[in-house]
Amino acid sequence: MSRRVLILSTYVPFIYGGNVNFINWLSLKLKEFYPEFLVDTILIPFSDDHNLILDQIDALKRLKFNYGDILICSRPFSYVVNHPYKVVWFMHHLRYLYDLWDTKFNPLNVNDKKNIELRKKIIEIDNIALRSAKKVFAISKTVANRLKKFNNIDSEVLYPPLFNNDQYYSESYGDYIYFPSRITGSKRQHIPIQAMKYTKSNVKLIISGNIEGKYFRNHIQPILKDNEISSKVKIIDKFLTEEEKLRLYANSLAVVFTPYDEDYGYITLEAFYSKKLLITLIDSGGPTEFIENEYNGFILENDLKMLAQAFDRLYYNKDLAKKMGENAYEYILSKSITWDKVFESIFKNDRNFLMHRIVNFFKK
Repeated sequence: MSRRVLILSTYVPFIYGGNVNFINWLSLKLKEFYPEFLVDTILIPFSDDHNLILDQIDALKRLKFNYGDILICSRPFSYVVNHPYKVVWFMHHLRYLYDLWDTKFNPLNVNDKKNIELRKKIIEIDNIALRSAKKVFAISKTVANRLKKFNNIDSEVLYPPLFNNDQYYSESYGDYIYFPSRITGSKRQHIPIQAMKYTKSNVKLIISGNIEGKYFRNHIQPILKDNEISSKVKIIDKFLTEEEKLRLYANSLAVVFTPYDEDYGYITLEAFYSKKLLITLIDSGGPTEFIENEYNGFILENDLKMLAQAFDRLYYNKDLAKKMGENAYEYILSKSITWDKVFESIFKNDRNFLMHRIVNFFKK
């Protein structure tokens, strides 16, 4: 009996990264694992502009989504649509109205009554929509904790796998630390760049990713005016092919990723499958869930000199970098973050799912 699976998500046009990969990979893997399934994917453009949020949510609620036997939703606010069998694989909240409310990453005036009211409405909308789901999964413990804290919703942690683990490899442990990510404020590339001022070895830093102009102009360009730093840092601001990215991973000494309270971070998995240790910060969220300090990576305080010392330590002791990289690879294998596990989790209440189909059939 063929299942009809509908995957629904919102997205911001022309912003490419983990969010879009998440949906595309889910769709492709469903078709690969279950060729008998009918799988359709809908991506709806959605602006994060606070002036447009409520109107867009109202529009989503008006959409008819009785298609298919199961609806899998992810990014805000795809899960507000009504469907008789809705499963949410929750990626993140609209974060500036949640955990980023009282931080510098919030573009809103938190003392403005309109913004306070908007926040209350969004939390209420999320509470109702998420509770209407048959099941809520969270992409990480970090995200699950936010769901519990802000919405009092229990969720099951279901880590998203990479599309193809086998393409990652290790070739050497070179003289550079690699930071692959969209260059934007929340990823905080300026921190490891600043740390390079304090390195004593010949270690280099390579950063690749799409550049957010304002952040780059205000936080990175001024740092790079210091020749002592700029001579140690290379920023690749062109689109990298998959082969180019894999090669940079494969020949790096280690990978550094210093976001602020990241939801998950595919970079952690990519580093570990490339047999590279990961260096991150204590407030970086998702990546810290996978690191055992001094075993497969470093979780450091937000201290430039400590970061520089870690870079130098690995440069002077490449055997350590290799050993920790091998530990990282064994660790990620042991976590069993696989598509088998994903589909087993989503469809594990198969009897209920089939009963639901039978009931719906007789209702028609």
